[in-house]
Amino acid sequence: MTTPTLVRVMGRWTVTALVVNAIIGSGIFGLPSVIARSLGPASPWAWIIGAAGNAVIIVCFAEVASRFTQAGGAYLYARASLGRLAAILVGWLAYLTRIAVLTVVLGSFAVVNYRGARGGAWLSNAFTIGKLVPLAVFVIAGIAFLALHAPAPAA
Repeated sequence: MTTPTLVRVMGRWTVTALVVNAIIGSGIFGLPSVIARSLGPASPWAWIIGAAGNAVIIVCFAEVASRFTQAGGAYLYARASLGRLAAILVGWLAYLTRIAVLTVVLGSFAVVNYRGARGGAWLSNAFTIGKLVPLAVFVIAGIAFLALHAPAPAA
């Protein structure tokens, strides 16, 4: 009886593509299209307002984190400010949300990988290329536009 060995199908470029794919993902393509569909021409302002709101939350988390020496994140902060019950609810809600999202996402990829590691690597590379090509076209179009419509010199 032979022992199973690992199949090495994910090289350096595929692993790099996984990281790029995760970074670009819905942050560049998914969310902006939903906002544009809902708000039309006002969507850039909604994006700026949303970013400002997130910045406030991030600054608050940073400030609160600077007050604690223990690990615990939102659970620890909720416990200190709102009590044990609220902290338990915050902790479980965060945990269950992460589990649900991870189950759906990883379950989908597990099905692809179960059918073969090459298929999973190919799918990841295809997603990455599918995201990078439109971004490259957008950058090239922007450069071409600026080349054809040079700004007038300041008076």
